[in-house]
Formats: sequence, C-alpha cells, structure tokens
Amino acid sequence: MNKRRIKSILNKQQKAGGRQMDRLKYIMHKVIDRTKDSYFNFTHAHLIRNMVTAAELDLVKRESCDKDLVLIAFYPTGGFGDYIISSKLLDEMLLHIPCRIDVYCENIVFGRAVYAARPAVRVLAYESLYANRSMYDVVFCVEHFIHIKSWNAHHVAKIAPEFADKVSALGKSMQTVCPEIEQQWFREALHFQRSRLLGINRWTELRHGSVFAIPDQYTYVPLHRSCLERIWETGLQNCHYLTINRGADSMGRSLMQTKVWPLRHYEALVVLLKERFPDIKIIQLGSRGNKLVAGADMHLLEEDLEVTKWLLRGSLLHIDCEGGLVHLATQLAVKCIVLFGPTPLHTYAYPQNINLKSDKCYGCMGLHSDWAFSCYRGMKRPECMYSLTPEIVMTSVQVYLDHKLVQEKTRLKRLVRIPAVPNKDKDCRQIYQTCKKKQPLLTMCQAYAGLYTVILEQAEKLKKCSHRQEKLNIALIYAKRDYIGWYLQDQGFAVTVFDPDYGYSGRIGDTEFNRLTAACAAHGMDMRLGDGLQIPYASNSFDITVIFCRKPDKKGYIREAERILKPDGCLIWIGEDQK
Repeated sequence: MNKRRIKSILNKQQKAGGRQMDRLKYIMHKVIDRTKDSYFNFTHAHLIRNMVTAAELDLVKRESCDKDLVLIAFYPTGGFGDYIISSKLLDEMLLHIPCRIDVYCENIVFGRAVYAARPAVRVLAYESLYANRSMYDVVFCVEHFIHIKSWNAHHVAKIAPEFADKVSALGKSMQTVCPEIEQQWFREALHFQRSRLLGINRWTELRHGSVFAIPDQYTYVPLHRSCLERIWETGLQNCHYLTINRGADSMGRSLMQTKVWPLRHYEALVVLLKERFPDIKIIQLGSRGNKLVAGADMHLLEEDLEVTKWLLRGSLLHIDCEGGLVHLATQLAVKCIVLFGPTPLHTYAYPQNINLKSDKCYGCMGLHSDWAFSCYRGMKRPECMYSLTPEIVMTSVQVYLDHKLVQEKTRLKRLVRIPAVPNKDKDCRQIYQTCKKKQPLLTMCQAYAGLYTVILEQAEKLKKCSHRQEKLNIALIYAKRDYIGWYLQDQGFAVTVFDPDYGYSGRIGDTEFNRLTAACAAHGMDMRLGDGLQIPYASNSFDITVIFCRKPDKKGYIREAERILKPDGCLIWIGEDQK
C-alpha cells in the first residue's frame, strides 16, 4: 500500500473521529442544558405552577374608579387560625382608608369562610396573584410579620397619605421586629422569646411596634343562616352538648402533629364526662381522616365549615389542642379548654379560655426543624402532652360546666328590654342637621329618630342606680349610617358601632362606607364589622346595647347582647315582640 493510500485512510479516520467527538460534545451540551432546565423547574416549581394556573384564571382589571382608592392585594399564610387572626389587620385597613381589597388564599375554603362577607373584599386563588400583582398599589404577605412585596408609594400617598406613612414605617420596622435568620423555624423561635419578654401575642405582633393598632383579639366571623337546616338534622339545636377535636394541620404530612392530645386520653376523658354529666352529649368535630374517639355521641368529621361554625356556637365547651377550631370557637364566644404542648402559650393563648400546659415539659416550637412532628427530647410519647392526664382536664371541665349550667338558668333575668318609638319633635331634626354638617354621610331613619332620648333616659337611671362616675360604654348594632352614634359620642359616651357592611352598596368603587367609618373613628368612635349573631368584643363590656332592628333574631341576638353587657346593663331594641 502506497503512502498516498495510507494518508487517505488516516485522514478519513481522523474526520470520522472528529465527527464522533463533535457528536459527543453536542450530546453532552444537550444533557447539561436539560439538567439546567430540570433544576430550574424543580427549584421554581411554584412559579411555573402559578404561571400555568394564572393563565386559566380571570385576571384582575383596574376599574376607572380605582384611581380614587387604594387597591390592596392581601396574602395571608398559614392555617385557618392564621386566617382568622390576619382578618383583624385587614379590617383595620378596610375601615380606615378608601380601598378595595383582594385576598389571595392558598386554601380558598378557609378564605371564603373568614373574608368573603366583608364589604369591598374579594377572595381569589393564591395562584393568580403572580399574574395580577402588578395591578395593585400595595401587595402584603402576612404571617408572623407583614411583608411588603411591592407598593406604589406615589399613588398611595396621593389617596391616603396617613396609610402611606404606615406602609413606609412598616418597611422600616422589619429591621427591628424580624430576626435576620434564614431558617423559618429558628427565626420564629427567637421571635417567640422576644414576644414573651415584650408581652406580645399572636395578634399584637402584627402591630409591628406601633404601625397598626390591633387593640384586641376579636374579629368578625360571619355566620350564614342557610346552614341552620343541617343543625336541625343533627337534632342538636335544643340540647346541651360539648365539642371535642383531635386533629391539626397535617402540613402535607401523613403524621399527626406532636401537639395533638393522645387518643387514649380523649377516650378516658369521655368516660369521665359521661359519669359526671350524663345529660350532656359529646360531639367530635374535625376533618376527614381523624381517628374516631370512642364513646362520643356523634362524630361530625366531614361537615361543611359553615356548619361547623354553628355547631361550635351552640357548644357549652370546646376541648382541643391549639389550632384553627380553637380560634374559631373563641371568636364565637365559646369557652375552650386548650391543651398546650410545643406551642408557646404566651403567644397563642386567649386569656378567656382555660389554657393547660404540663409542668414537666412545654414550648419547644422552633427549637428544631421538625418540631411539629418529633419530640426535641426524642421521646416517642412526648411528655408535654402525655403528662396532661384526663383527670387534670376533667377537673377544669367540671368547675366550668357546674358554673355554666347555673348561669344559663338565670341569664335572662338581668336584661331590660325597652321598645323605642319615633320622635318627630323639632329637637330631633335639629340634632340630626347639626351632626350632618360635621359628617354629610350620616343619615336618619324615622323609626329610630327618637331613640337617643330613650338611651339618655336609661343612661341617667344607670348612673343613679350604680353610682357610675366613668363614661358609659354604648354598643350600637346594625346602626348603618345613623347619626345617633355620632351624637352620643358628642355627649361624652364611649360608643362602639357594629355593622356587617355600613351600608355598602356592592358597587365597585363605592367608598362611602370607608369614608364614613374612617370619619367616625377620627371622631373617637370604635367602628367594627359585626352583627347581632357575632359581636367581636369582650364579654361584660357595655352598659347599654342598642339593636337597630325591627324584627331581631330574638334567641340569637339576646345571647350576644347579654354576653357583652355588664351585669346590670340595659338592652334596647325597636321591635314588635318584646315579651
């Protein structure tokens, strides 16, 4: 074989080898690119999910009226209890600035149960926030801290300068209230320790120092009458019962959280309850999948959340670990016995409840990453929960129920019902005109026109009988935009107004109710969302309660009015049935 032939063969082999190398390099580059894509998809799966899902949802559109109000996106995190707590912050914004609020919820059922009945508030799926966030003037994410995701400082300052100052102060406060720790669990553990020293709880931590007011732990949780038919089906409407729950948020795991009381303890408690209170039924509530507590009279584990509200409201007592149903029951003025384990009592407990914790071990929340499902001390039976015996719980149950049952027999004796009549004299008209000059949005209903004279008469009687020297506290329910509250505030009374919508028309861009509630608050009145069935306020607080309703739900309204009244308080309403 000549040299030329050999050289030709070598050249062909080199070219073939070069093509193979090029092919190999091409394949390697494709593998690297695919790996990068897969890594991006894995690490940013939530963003991709949001983009895909958002394309299937309706986009939020700015209306022409939005130029005159602040458009807020409100994203509450956590479970059902966190949604309830966050609604307090939402209400403070809703009733003090001209705004429209869209609430983005990961759990749309929880979101609708808490937020949907509020005026000028829409509940949307969290996935659509990614596509819609550029439409808002302010985007808030609410957990233990309030995070500002974005905001249009110029527009907010133009519409609501005081609110703009709050948002600005909120951003600065994060440097002092939020620990700079990457791990959420460890960051929260440090925050809980700070809160204990400062006397801050799960509600008041949302003040961010003094940026927001958050005066107490009461918020509006609406009740829907359409669910009462289901209560009648259960047969519980006319009997005494207490409720129990053994469950907690699964956090995407199949395990039961450490903070849940042992099943055998629940079953032993049921035996003790049956022996001491045989006429009181025991109803187990909770979600599907919770283990049944043997001995309970009824297991209602798959009820609609709106039905669960009514079931809790009718309960004499609710027994549970710290969780969503405790927050719900407490807002519905139902006493709870709450068993605390890893969860810090100083942060999550309500003072009006019976809060129990072990003397042997307690409060490890946030000390390690898996605190919710494993004991920090490595115990298979966490001592914090197992040492809270059924006998300890039964002692608290017995003390409370013995007092409660006696109290129920006499509760109506201290109520004074007074029918009010219209007053057509000139004084009434003049007072109304004077108030209207100060606040043009105030109105006067002829049926209630002379109600202020009845209130003043009863106030004088209370002062004489009890020798009160301080301001009288007056609660007005369903007052809408009536002038009487404004007038009473001028007369030196401490006025709190509860209404579910303050006359909101339902029309997009209707800011009259916002402007009215903000003006009344500036006048010194306490303006809150609420109704006759659920008044978000502490018990035994008011000297006089007035119901602006011709045909009130007698049984439901009396219960709430009696609860918030002081022992010698006075209930006033206009109605045909006063017997």
